[in-house]
Amino acid sequence: MGSTTSSNLQKRNASVAGQQVRFLDRDPVPPSLRGREGWLEQESHRMAVVRVEGSRRHVPKDWLVPAQGSAASAAAASPALVQPSVVDAEGDDDPITQQAWYGLLEACLELNLSPEEAQEVIAEAAGIPPDELDPSRLTWRQYLQAIERLERLESTS
Repeated sequence: MGSTTSSNLQKRNASVAGQQVRFLDRDPVPPSLRGREGWLEQESHRMAVVRVEGSRRHVPKDWLVPAQGSAASAAAASPALVQPSVVDAEGDDDPITQQAWYGLLEACLELNLSPEEAQEVIAEAAGIPPDELDPSRLTWRQYLQAIERLERLESTS
C-alpha cells in the first residue's frame, strides 16, 4: 500500500508542480497570506506546499484557488533562482480564529488521533507544553507549524 500511495502522490505532485495559485482573502487564511500568489510545489489529500516569495508554506488546500493571469513576479516563475527571503510575518503572530481551531481538530480526527493525542501533537508543533495549550492564544505561525506536523504524520501513515 505504501508504494502505491507514494506512486499516486508523486503522479499528482507532477501534475500540479508549478501551478500558480492565490490564497483566499478571508478567514481562516492568516492575514499575512491573504490574497497573495505563489507556486504550488506539492499537494496531498488535504494539504499543499506553496512557494511564496522564496518561502515554502505547508497549508490546507482549501485556502487556495487557481491564480488568474500571471500577476506573480517573473522571479517566482523560476523558484530555483529565487533566494529565500525574509518572510512577511505581518499577522503571523495574531491569534487564530475559532474556525481555524476547529479545522485543526478536524484534521487530527481524520488522522484517527484521539482528542488527547491531537492536543499533544498541536502543542508539540507549536512549541508549548500540552497543559498550556489554549486555542485562543494559538497564533497563525503555530497553526501553520501544526498543519505541517499533521502533514508529516499523514505521509507516514
